Amino acid sequence: MSFAAPADAPGDSQTEMPPDKPDGDSGDSGSEGESASETAAAEDDGIDAVFTFYDEGETKDREQTEGFELEYFDEGSLDETGITGFLFTSEDPEVNFYFSELSEDKGIFFNIGAEGQFYMGAFAAAWAFMLFPSLPSGVLLPLMAIFALVAGGLFALIPAALKIKWGTSETLVTLMLNYVAQKWVSYLKYSYLPWRDPHGGGSPKIVNFSDNAILPNVLGIHAGWIVAILLVAAMYFLLKKTKFGYEVSVIGESFDTARYAGINVSRTIVIAVVLSGGLCALAGMIQASAIEHSLTDNMSNGMGFTAVITTWLSQLDPLISLAVSFVFSVLLQGGSYLQTSMGVPASMGTIIQTIIIFFVLGSEFFVRYRFVFESSKKTS
Repeated sequence: MSFAAPADAPGDSQTEMPPDKPDGDSGDSGSEGESASETAAAEDDGIDAVFTFYDEGETKDREQTEGFELEYFDEGSLDETGITGFLFTSEDPEVNFYFSELSEDKGIFFNIGAEGQFYMGAFAAAWAFMLFPSLPSGVLLPLMAIFALVAGGLFALIPAALKIKWGTSETLVTLMLNYVAQKWVSYLKYSYLPWRDPHGGGSPKIVNFSDNAILPNVLGIHAGWIVAILLVAAMYFLLKKTKFGYEVSVIGESFDTARYAGINVSRTIVIAVVLSGGLCALAGMIQASAIEHSLTDNMSNGMGFTAVITTWLSQLDPLISLAVSFVFSVLLQGGSYLQTSMGVPASMGTIIQTIIIFFVLGSEFFVRYRFVFESSKKTS
């Protein structure tokens, strides 16, 4: 299997190309050791070189750099994907397996812990209110947001550190941490007396926020919608217009490609995950401040998992995610309204969501794959 770097890739002009291989190494296809090479003809003028992988022990007489051999082509054809194109040219099962490993590496980090980071953000916002209850609103609200961002980022850092250090599954770790965060809030509600509302009437309840800790309304809706629009614009710029966004997209395609391009994979993963956790936590702060006016252990109502669905439906595009999130919020809130006004079960909203996801999944299959029917002809 081979992959190639385009001629105009960043840094190519500063890279010193190795000398041509001596004639003794350019044997014909039947020469000893050539069977280990998975090569292909190149036809794209934009390709300068093809890096070819070899099986271990079969390239001891070849000049290599970190397990790669550089081969030059005057012309040829190569399938390019992003920075690099992957060329599969062998039926060898070991090469097949390596190709599948590269495919499994696609995707920088699967954060299924939005629910837990949501709760940690709400907890941190409540903590900021408990520490500074008398601050003016213009100071307290930004402070609550900062507390939420830091708490969510640190909470998301746990699965990132485990993945980098020991290669654990971030999907399982973030999923389990959801329950840790929710049970932590339950502990504060039922067992931590300093946060107990003295006017709760005997029922366990965390003290309500005062007016200076509640987000104001703008055009009849709490100011969280303005925060959401600003964050969408900021994330679009970060992911589409900056070097960091470029590095994230490269790592999302392949860890090996990113390392070859000189990207610090571990550092980029940590920054992306901390940022993701902080944004989820900020949503928890908004929910606690603007909607609940307190901290509860059932405030999310599954919104963290809904966020995973909307993110996937939007194909990780910040602008599209705004529209998809709006549609799903209409379905969530509209279901309750239909039940009270028209007697339609509130579960209809959930049913419509499920139908949308089902058909999107079906269309995704037919977009990515196609059926090919071949008829075998008898030869005389």
